[in-house]
Amino acid sequence: MKAYKPIPCMLHEQYEFAALKMRYIELVWLDEGGTERSIKVKPIDLFAKQGAEYLKGKTPAGEICLLRLDQIKSPVWAESGEPLLGSRD
Repeated sequence: MKAYKPIPCMLHEQYEFAALKMRYIELVWLDEGGTERSIKVKPIDLFAKQGAEYLKGKTPAGEICLLRLDQIKSPVWAESGEPLLGSRD
């Protein structure tokens, strides 16, 4: 995978807010093979590991997922469809 590219601080704060308020977000991201995927998650943790930042989330079905923040392309609030502040799209 490519070297980690930090995300905007405001976007990181939006992920933290979603975790704090337990709000669902919908994400489009690139998996390790470069395929675009989408998922609805409730962020439960944000952390750094081996020089990259990650979002740990829980789907409505209770599945746990782990996404590298710089691979997320289109984050929106699930209830409104509005983009998270600081997102690139």
